[in-house]
Amino acid sequence: MKKCSKCKVEKELACFHKDKSQPGGYRYDCRSCVNIRRNKHRESNNDEYKKRDREYKKKNKEKIATRNKEYHYKKHYGISYSEFLALKESQNNCCAICKKDSDTVNGGLVLDHNHETGAVRGALCGRCNKGIGLLADSPNNLLEAFKYLNTKGHYGE
Repeated sequence: MKKCSKCKVEKELACFHKDKSQPGGYRYDCRSCVNIRRNKHRESNNDEYKKRDREYKKKNKEKIATRNKEYHYKKHYGISYSEFLALKESQNNCCAICKKDSDTVNGGLVLDHNHETGAVRGALCGRCNKGIGLLADSPNNLLEAFKYLNTKGHYGE
């Protein structure tokens, strides 16, 4: 337990940021008081922060985009963005189903994965990915759709 020097409330050590330079190894003010102080400072200097944010985003567009992609692929699929790029490369940058080149499909290739297990299956164009999703990722449904199109008629190839 430690008493915050700002709010004067005794709190658990987990309520304080660690700080090796302070006696006891924790900051003198609790996390809540630190957040209040930071928010007040940010509100009073909001225009300055917005300007700084805009300048940073303008200078670092590519870096931010890559970081966002890295975060997205790690969080949702458990792979890095570079692993996704390698997967696309292993498929010659073509959809694993329709074999269309990623440059010719709207939106490029997306990562296909099993929703139950989370296992990555391949890179697909948006149409193929939506198609198998709408057929509930079921080989039986896909086979029935194939039979239906063969007997009722189809267009394309």
